[in-house]
Amino acid sequence: MASTPHPRRFAALLLAAGIALFSIALKESFSAASYDSLHSLAQLGGKNFADDRVVIVYLDLASFLHERQNPADRWPRQFHAQLLDRLTADGARAVVFDMLFDSPSENRAADEAFAVALKNNSHVILAAEHNNKNSHETSATEIWTRTTMLRLPEKKFADAAGWGVASLSLELGDDFVVRRHLPEFGSDQTPSLSLATARFTGATNFSGGEFWVRYYGPAITIPHVSFSEALDVTALPPNFFHDKIVFIGARPIEGFMDARRDEFRSPFHAWSNKEFFMPGVEIHATQLLNLIRGDALKRLANTGENLLLLAVALLFGGGLLWLRPMPATVIAALGAGVFLLLALVGFSANVWFPWLVVCAVQIPAALFGSWLWQFQEWFFTRRKMEAAKRIADAKIREQAALLDKAHDAILVQSLDGKILYTNPSAEKLFGWKFSAANESPSAPAAPPSPLRGARAGVKGQNVVEQSNEISASSDQADPSPSIPLPSDGRGRSDSMPQNFAEIFSADSATAEKARATALRDGEWNGELKLQTRAGNLVIAASRWTLIRDENNQPSALLLINSDITEQKNLEQQFLRTQRMNTIGTLAGGMAHDLNNALAPVLLGAQLLRRKSASEDDRKLLSLIETSANRGADMVRQVLLFARGRGGEFERLELGPLVLELEKMVRETFPKKISVETFVPRDLWPVSGNLTQLHQVLLNLCVNARDAMPDGGKLSFVADNVELSAAEINHLQGRMEPTSATATAPSPLGGERAGVRGKSVVGQPNASTASHDQADPSPSIPLPSEGRGKSVAMSPGKFISLAVSDTGMGMTPAVQAKIFEPFFTTKGEGQGTGIGLATVVRILKSHGGFLRVESAVGQGTTFEVFIPCAPEFAAAAEKVSETLPRGNGELILLADDEQALCELVAAELSEFNYRVVPAANGAAALTLFKQHAAEIRLFITDHSMPVMSGPQAIIEIRKLNPRLPVILASGEGGAENLEGVTELNKPFALAELLQAVSRRLK
Repeated sequence: MASTPHPRRFAALLLAAGIALFSIALKESFSAASYDSLHSLAQLGGKNFADDRVVIVYLDLASFLHERQNPADRWPRQFHAQLLDRLTADGARAVVFDMLFDSPSENRAADEAFAVALKNNSHVILAAEHNNKNSHETSATEIWTRTTMLRLPEKKFADAAGWGVASLSLELGDDFVVRRHLPEFGSDQTPSLSLATARFTGATNFSGGEFWVRYYGPAITIPHVSFSEALDVTALPPNFFHDKIVFIGARPIEGFMDARRDEFRSPFHAWSNKEFFMPGVEIHATQLLNLIRGDALKRLANTGENLLLLAVALLFGGGLLWLRPMPATVIAALGAGVFLLLALVGFSANVWFPWLVVCAVQIPAALFGSWLWQFQEWFFTRRKMEAAKRIADAKIREQAALLDKAHDAILVQSLDGKILYTNPSAEKLFGWKFSAANESPSAPAAPPSPLRGARAGVKGQNVVEQSNEISASSDQADPSPSIPLPSDGRGRSDSMPQNFAEIFSADSATAEKARATALRDGEWNGELKLQTRAGNLVIAASRWTLIRDENNQPSALLLINSDITEQKNLEQQFLRTQRMNTIGTLAGGMAHDLNNALAPVLLGAQLLRRKSASEDDRKLLSLIETSANRGADMVRQVLLFARGRGGEFERLELGPLVLELEKMVRETFPKKISVETFVPRDLWPVSGNLTQLHQVLLNLCVNARDAMPDGGKLSFVADNVELSAAEINHLQGRMEPTSATATAPSPLGGERAGVRGKSVVGQPNASTASHDQADPSPSIPLPSEGRGKSVAMSPGKFISLAVSDTGMGMTPAVQAKIFEPFFTTKGEGQGTGIGLATVVRILKSHGGFLRVESAVGQGTTFEVFIPCAPEFAAAAEKVSETLPRGNGELILLADDEQALCELVAAELSEFNYRVVPAANGAAALTLFKQHAAEIRLFITDHSMPVMSGPQAIIEIRKLNPRLPVILASGEGGAENLEGVTELNKPFALAELLQAVSRRLK
């Protein structure tokens, strides 16, 4: 219940009056900080001081050392005479000494030289000292008269143009910062050193008044040189001091902690500044520049400042009390910013005021008062809402008790979107302990229910309203906060979901349709996809029934869900097996036909390249040869996926493979996708199939490209990692067999596999190289071949290869299915859905595994782990560049592709072999019977009409068991034939000649 306006108005006036009195009392306490901070804030723009009308000559430690003088002694006056002569020669406008010459020195000659220099230069202003210590003297009329002492320059230096008081002690603040000008001292209006110089040069018409020093930067900001540089005529440009006012004085620290001279705090003092103290001579020079430039600061009158503080107290102290906390906070922040801006604008116009008392006292105090008032209103409103809510909770618990014994998952949803009840079967189905919410204390509000889209529920409404101590909200449209979520240590609630939308997120469109139909017709029956606490998807036969009250008006919806996931999985498994059998059958025929089509292209390109004399033609033919080989590799991958066959393994270096892939990606992917690669030079070798690993990386790159339609960054990162048995067991032990995501922290370091949205699939076990057609993909994310049983992963050295993109990322629901064959999120015609399934199969055949990390809007990383190659013999011997030639041996060649048969025969004939061609196995058998005594080798295709290659081999072996045989095939088939060399189609000429040469030896 909102309070009446009268108490609020009284509280606002009381708060405004208190803030006004308190701020006026603290005004002077914040004045120094306001003054200093304005100088620092005014420098944020990076503006540099560039006025060179005043130059400082510093008597620093370097000058003492350069002139071989003791820093503890006074600087000899002969050097002052030399400097003054130099300045006279350069035509300095005025010379100001911020040091006392009030007594003769021990070197009379030096004094005389300095006096002559003063006489020659009639523009010198000397310093006098105003001593604050009182002296006592007796006169004829008064006893113990107190007077102040003024130490003037020595009489012999009377030829100076003038003098001024150099003392700054009367201008100091409590923190040793000079903030105010004191241009005149005493009743006789003795001028300060800066005012005396300004009057002498005619640079000001000072007529009195209070001024505040405007500093142009931290210490050592005004142009300056050292004393030794000023004496050296070659160190500075000619006429460097021409028409300049030159100040001469000491630097703050002469090199010893106890040797500080004439130094003061800077208003810019902060830890970011190396110079915390300013030389007194620089302060005099700054004051002179203030007078010359006319930019000395003025402070607002005391009356004006008090009126300003009173207005702010009324505005914020009386105004914020009428706003809710969030708007009040925003208005307070904006008000503080406005007053800071006003302070900076005034500072640029040479006016300042203690603005910090507004921003640091008045506005925060007003905001705190507003928060306190809103809290007390919320507290009393909450007490009343709790009483009403307890009555409603009791009624709901009575209704919920009737459905606790049902075996189906039952939920009751109100028409405004709240879930009123869930039974124990719902806890078992979804994995949350909904009933524990009945005794939960109050907690932050939960999001609205998703069951009716944007119309569901009121923001912040409760999911279950059974608590005896659930607190009420202060807003009538938000009557019930949500149930708290006690953590189980894994980032998820054990009592109920943080967001009830997770349950229906997988099928929100159907849920919306079901609700609309139930409201219209009174009932809806159908199937729904639901999401459990573990992230798994459950298919339920769902029945929605509209419940009416005693007035026959709709009051709630009853949802009854029966789990039919297992039944659906069996149906999908059966359909998947049928599809895989079909693909396996088709793949064999496709491989044979495509290999026969590619083989002539490959051999013809090699023949033409060898005979061509043009370098450009050879390059073009090499490109054709490479493309033909790629096509053959792709055919092999189809066979690998369909039949689970592996390839020949060899010792490989992954670095060149990654660099080759990077080059291809840069040339073929859209230019708006940038590519970066991090591959160490000492990357360990692996034992694997080059074509298969290339296919793994290419599939991952294509997926990354499709995930970045608007461009992004594709990264390849390779590294050597070594996993101990404990690390492997830890990684395996934390995997959840029934979850689509792995929640274990990776032993590889950091958070490689331990947060929600990550999966680990596959296992480093080479024994899993073969899989039947009924099981085309690994269980996700199980690193095993069984259900609920893990296969131990072998420890050792691995090569980690990560492919990362900055694309759209994946939801947990998508991650749960990405390794299923034929599952794809791409549009029709854009993807088959077998790429990642092939990747997993290849990695398992290599004894490796895969880690997936993805978040919506943050990109995806696939990290491949491949075991390091064992210490066996190095890579296979390279094929000799000199192709072997024959000695006229007769070879029987059988192939149903006439073009391929003719090309192979021509090539063999060119290398001194005789060839007898046959169109099929039956013709080859007939020719062999005719030339059995001469034929030394039989080369045959695998699949041919009339009689296949293996059948022909069996028949010819009956006639000559020792005859060497080469079986050319793109799909295998020589496993059951002894003494037969298998040559994969399409083959290169060198491979053919090497195989022929080996078999004829």
